Amino acid sequence: MNKERELLGRWHHGDLLPEEYMKLMKETKELLAEQPAPITFKDDADKIAHLENSIELLSGLLDSQKREPIDTRRITLEMFSDGVDINYKNGYVAGINFAEKAHGIGGGE
Repeated sequence: MNKERELLGRWHHGDLLPEEYMKLMKETKELLAEQPAPITFKDDADKIAHLENSIELLSGLLDSQKREPIDTRRITLEMFSDGVDINYKNGYVAGINFAEKAHGIGGGE
């Protein structure tokens, strides 16, 4: 469980002794102090430039993350148990292949 959820759960529980309340308040303030400051912009042009830079960085990251399509044999072995209708398996595999191509995986033909 992440720290935020754990703290929220303790706040929600309630019925805290004064020293427990103070400890919880201190932990919460420390966690909030760790949060990054919001990005501020001078004007709309500054916002647009930031957005364009972010898109360029993400595009580069996505391009570097290209992968090969999932092997058909792997799909059927890992996702289906024996006894499943072969027509269902074939349709499922075809759907995965279609989705991968639509997302540019394996060349995107």
